[in-house]
Amino acid sequence: MNVTNNQKKFSVLFLAIALLFAVSNVNAAANWQVVSFSCTPTEVAVGSAFSCTAQVQNTGDDTGTLTTATLFGDENNWLESTSYAQTVSTSIDSGASTEVTFTGLRASSTGVSGFSKITLDSITDTEGVEDVTVNAINVVATVSESASSVSDGSDSVVTASIIAGGNIDVETTFSGSSGCSISNQDATKTISNMQNGESTSRSWTATVSSSSCTYTITTIATGVNGLASKTDTSSATITCTDCPEDDDDSSSTSGSGSGGGGDGGSGSGAVGADVIALTTEITSELGQDEAVSFSIAGESHSLTILDLTATTVTFELRSHPITATLKVGEEQSFDLDHDDLADLAVRVTSINFATKKAKLRIRPVSSDASVGEDTKTDDETTTPTKVVDKQTQENPEIQEESNQEGSFLSTVLIILGVVLVIIIILFFLGRKKMFNL
Repeated sequence: MNVTNNQKKFSVLFLAIALLFAVSNVNAAANWQVVSFSCTPTEVAVGSAFSCTAQVQNTGDDTGTLTTATLFGDENNWLESTSYAQTVSTSIDSGASTEVTFTGLRASSTGVSGFSKITLDSITDTEGVEDVTVNAINVVATVSESASSVSDGSDSVVTASIIAGGNIDVETTFSGSSGCSISNQDATKTISNMQNGESTSRSWTATVSSSSCTYTITTIATGVNGLASKTDTSSATITCTDCPEDDDDSSSTSGSGSGGGGDGGSGSGAVGADVIALTTEITSELGQDEAVSFSIAGESHSLTILDLTATTVTFELRSHPITATLKVGEEQSFDLDHDDLADLAVRVTSINFATKKAKLRIRPVSSDASVGEDTKTDDETTTPTKVVDKQTQENPEIQEESNQEGSFLSTVLIILGVVLVIIIILFFLGRKKMFNL
């Protein structure tokens, strides 16, 4: 009798151990964690591409496949896109790591900004990600004169007003024609450690001699760590009113040059310039009511900025009027000759709301492109689009928390089931023992 009872008790104990072992196997799963994160370079010119790399480790108990990693900018909304998804689709053993590189990142606004999180499938990780920052730089210099026209031998004070984008060191240089003299003044002036949004000015006294003074102010901004640079060039003319060769030219002209120097694109669109034959991509920086003119297939067109906000640009395309509004980072194609085929694409790459200027990329598109489609240049990265529930999209942590809560609840229910089975078995064993007595 005692042997039989001992055997029954041993069976119950063995069953309990087996069930607990099953519970531990149920909980074995892969888990993702960002163990390091960095960006290259850590200083960039607005509109220039850079990349960031994350080292992701499987800290779980089982092998798993990481499908997609997504990088999010911080609350400054300083990137052209709100998120950058990278397809991974890599099987990672427990304890092993893989490297994920996010490419094609571009800053649309200036300043020292960072990142909020990386989502690894349903898991969100912020550790180490929030500590990385990038210094996005730009510079805008506008010129003015104390007098736009003077007599031969007279002076006019030329002033460059400079606005810093990001944390930068600045060199601004005066260069002039033979009709200009700045005597013993330094042609190049330096300003160190300007902070994002800070403004200052530098001046030269120019003496007009024998002819009108045509000058150029070249302003070069370099990140405080020397890793990125941006150039802005502005030109103007101080007219000599009584110089013999200038009798037929009594007006002063001034205009803005590259407006931040462009971003290394294949061309530049100048405000108020002659019509540009649009055979390749051009970059134009325009303010409200400013326009750039171009031609496609021999027909002249223009793009005029109607309105600017911190995040959107409204513009009009002519000769056949088309009005559109695009956000920073958006690109849209347009049909200019009403043949239901796209003729050009316009992309808003950045907006400097402090100077009320937007940078646009304008390029011709292939004749078989559909009107209004979101087209991309070859060097740009297209972010995969995934249809998700709106609440999950806005709050990806919800999905992670839901998964964790579901896993915890399942574990609790299994343990309670094991305990209940043991209690029932012991109860019936106790009743049998009482009947035998």
